[in-house]
Amino acid sequence: MKESCLQGNLRAQRRNLQDQQRAAKQCKAMTVASTEILLLRHGETDWNLRFRLQGQHSEDPPLNATGTEQSRALADRLVSENSLMASLAKQLVRTDPLAPDLACPITAVYSSDLRRAVQTATAAAEALGLNVVLEPMLRERHLGVLEGLTGKEAAAQQPAAWSALRCGRPDARIPGGGESEADLTARAVAGVEAVAARHPGQKVAVFTHGGVLATCYKHAVGHDYPGKLVNCAINRVRVEGQKWAVLDWGDVKHLQITGFQSEAFGGTRTSG
Repeated sequence: MKESCLQGNLRAQRRNLQDQQRAAKQCKAMTVASTEILLLRHGETDWNLRFRLQGQHSEDPPLNATGTEQSRALADRLVSENSLMASLAKQLVRTDPLAPDLACPITAVYSSDLRRAVQTATAAAEALGLNVVLEPMLRERHLGVLEGLTGKEAAAQQPAAWSALRCGRPDARIPGGGESEADLTARAVAGVEAVAARHPGQKVAVFTHGGVLATCYKHAVGHDYPGKLVNCAINRVRVEGQKWAVLDWGDVKHLQITGFQSEAFGGTRTSG
């Protein structure tokens, strides 16, 4: 057992090192016109707590009390970083003309048009003195007939749809108008790349969902993210055209400090 765990840890360490080397190589291939994008999952909802599949459900559940506190903690963190970056850029610009691109503050806030994402984005945008731009392409995966069900209910009531969600085939669409993993990837990647194209050389905050984060990470790195995609964690990527590089993923310092890091349905591609 100990040997198996050790081998697993070594494999994880090797993969992490390979990912870091890949990201460094990808960044070197980019120019100052590349865009730093903060990919941010919305705060917690009651449906997260109940393991209920949200997707694009018409009830459009709002943030709960914990989710509201998470969004405030995230907003405070972004404001703090913005102030630091603005100050740093002013100090460096005298000696390095590229400094504003290396240490720039957030200049725009985009959000999925689903309520839980909009509420989280609004808290940050108001704190930053920016407006929220709604982008439907950043929505969570459409889960068809599974939306509104818990995992147990889905397995019992919609076994074919539940199997389509969990089978691992990128082309498997969920009955009832649901998207396949490939559908989600195409939409989400196009949405993020469109945002990047509008803001060359800038830093942009994008508020979205667990499924979108999972597919963006896999698109950039080539494999699934090994951990949870925590509500209101900070994930950083650099995008230029169709080139992606992961800079950092799963930063939750602001949630740990405030005590609002949630363990609710945080990070499977079914969560929302």
